[in-house]
Amino acid sequence: MRFLLISLVFAIGALFIFFAFSTETESPAVSPSETASLSMPAPGAPPEPEMEKPETPAAEMNVINPAVQTGETLIVQFNKEPRSAILNGKTIAVFPYQNDFRAIVPIPLGTKTGTSSIAAEFANGGHFEKTIAVKSGKAKTIVLPPPPKLGMTDKQIVQNLATVNQVVRKTVEEAADITRFNEPFGLPLYDNRKISSAFGEVRQTGSERITHLGVDFDNPKGRMVAAINAGLVKSAYLDPIYGNTVIVDHGRGVYSLYMHMNTMKVKDGDIVKKGTILGTVGDTGLASAPHLHLSIKINGVSVDPIQFVSAFR
Repeated sequence: MRFLLISLVFAIGALFIFFAFSTETESPAVSPSETASLSMPAPGAPPEPEMEKPETPAAEMNVINPAVQTGETLIVQFNKEPRSAILNGKTIAVFPYQNDFRAIVPIPLGTKTGTSSIAAEFANGGHFEKTIAVKSGKAKTIVLPPPPKLGMTDKQIVQNLATVNQVVRKTVEEAADITRFNEPFGLPLYDNRKISSAFGEVRQTGSERITHLGVDFDNPKGRMVAAINAGLVKSAYLDPIYGNTVIVDHGRGVYSLYMHMNTMKVKDGDIVKKGTILGTVGDTGLASAPHLHLSIKINGVSVDPIQFVSAFR
């Protein structure tokens, strides 16, 4: 009898544990219709609003420096590629740069001063036109006798300049339809503060007047000269007037020229990055003291290197 009572107690305890465990772990079942009602809107409820698509930004044209002097460079920025861009009735080239588009327009020395207009047409029918003010650059005149080491008269120097400049013009006449740079331009020396001769300066050499088409940086002989941006070494050679010379093609008609160097560290066809060492400061060719002559030519036109580097960002 006692045994039956003990068995009955154990059975009742087991049933109690089973029902308690089932109550804690089981979830109430949800019918398919109830599940659908959780995801479907109630009858008569307003539809959810659709996500608005971001608007396409309107085309824009921004003239970085609308007031330029002769010998400087006009920089135009577009947020979209224009169908056409025209300055004074002539088409100007536009190319992709970083996240937008740019036009680089040289204003030659001797350009007629006054106002000009630049216009752009876009594929969506957008039209922009802005006024450009061109002023005459101020140039000082200095007396610079022929360096005795050349053994040339002033007239011989001018004649030789005409000859060597033909070589330079032929080298920089090609405007490669490629952008070899993807960042702003810099200056070529560690210390670029000592400018001994500015762009556009007129040199009275005997009876001849010679316009300086670059910038001269005074630096000790042997200082490193670096490329002002990425590009292709178009020519590295010894010139009778310009001395050891390196010409770098940056694409889009932009060339940088480094002259009177003591040594050259690159050769024709080399690919260079911004900051690549091209050579060292010297006094080769028509030079009375160690310095670097830097020229920038855009579509064959000489422009002020300092202004160009500052304006093109």
